[in-house]
Amino acid sequence: MDEAWTTGAQLGEAVLELLKDGQPFTRENLEATYVKRRRASWVEVESKMAMRARDGFQHGFIRGLLGMALAGMSKGC
Repeated sequence: MDEAWTTGAQLGEAVLELLKDGQPFTRENLEATYVKRRRASWVEVESKMAMRARDGFQHGFIRGLLGMALAGMSKGC
């Protein structure tokens, strides 16, 4: 929920920035504003940490829980 709210707010800020500067909503302009904001935020850090945390659930519930616990303790490293 926090990630969705944060990325939505970041997109809104990027759109307002483009409107203020009078720039069109192109892929390049959105990457220069929204994607840059997202990559610099805590959302990117958290998503990298959790990238493979749930893979263990493909092999069973206990393995999945252990994998998520290890990913949380090691910060995804």
